Amino acid sequence: MNFSSSVPVALAGFAIFAACSVATTQDPSPEDDMALEPAVSENIEGGRDRVVGGYGPGDVSEPGAKIAYDMVETAIYERYPTRALVDKVALETQVVAGLNYRFRVEMTGAAEARAVYSAVVYRNLDDAYELTSLDKLQ
Repeated sequence: MNFSSSVPVALAGFAIFAACSVATTQDPSPEDDMALEPAVSENIEGGRDRVVGGYGPGDVSEPGAKIAYDMVETAIYERYPTRALVDKVALETQVVAGLNYRFRVEMTGAAEARAVYSAVVYRNLDDAYELTSLDKLQ
């Protein structure tokens, strides 16, 4: 085999190699990325896993939650003056750039007249707390 006959064979081989490498280096579609990546979760107190960014169960006795709840209770009595007392409190937390505490507060009273509130307190990374929402649900 001489040099002039091996050049076309080498060029053909190079062309096939180049075509294969282009096909394998194309970016996958966004749908493919989502299908390949597992859900990101973190392990929180008590051994529960929670998807980052989603709400999950919270512990009202946790020190940060107590501070947030005190803000909520004060705001309820200031905005919606009442003699009713707090009967039930439910808490969910959400990890963001800080932490959101979402409370559901049910007051005492007859079932049909019982006030229920939803409130969110944001705690930033510097441990500053801010009541971001307070709504009367019923």
